[in-house]
Amino acid sequence: MNLGGIRSLVEIYLADLDNRHFSPGIIDTFINEGLRILAVETLLLEAKDASLTYSSANDGFTLPTDFIKVKELLWIDSSSGRHGVQQKSLEQIYKMRNDWEGINESAAASLAPLGYAINNGTIIFDSTTQTSPTLHYYKYDTALSSDTDSPSIDSEYHSALADYAFYKLTKDTKALALWRDSISKMSASKFKQGDTQRARFIGI
Repeated sequence: MNLGGIRSLVEIYLADLDNRHFSPGIIDTFINEGLRILAVETLLLEAKDASLTYSSANDGFTLPTDFIKVKELLWIDSSSGRHGVQQKSLEQIYKMRNDWEGINESAAASLAPLGYAINNGTIIFDSTTQTSPTLHYYKYDTALSSDTDSPSIDSEYHSALADYAFYKLTKDTKALALWRDSISKMSASKFKQGDTQRARFIGI
């Protein structure tokens, strides 16, 4: 179902409820809001092998604009091979940097990182390397703007976006129950695919 179809479904629901009317722009806003919440709660959408750009102003690598959460951060080079980089607190990262730079500041720039922290949309390593890591991450879907745009989630759940928009417009409790049920089913489908992320209900 595309954006136009999802909006039409919301308009049918509204017509059945005291013949209420809302502008397409308002309906679309809530459809896209639901799309973002679905992405966060289910973590069904992923991006692999993303290459990051170093920002000297932020002292790290700028995250993609559709980034939600790291799935895996890999360091791959000829000398250290391939290994995962573990998330740590920002305080731990800067302590490690200071320790390395206290030993050999120039060597710290070439060290393979062992840890990272996320701060204001930037990945910061415990080494001062400017070589890009390989990032696998959970992402937001692209916002729907044209009537022909369709969500990336499985088509059987597109109607859940209509349920969410209808709930936000009317506070209809049945629509809320349907919305939550869809999230539960989507999260269960992720478990079946072997992902161990636990579902969380947020946003309402």
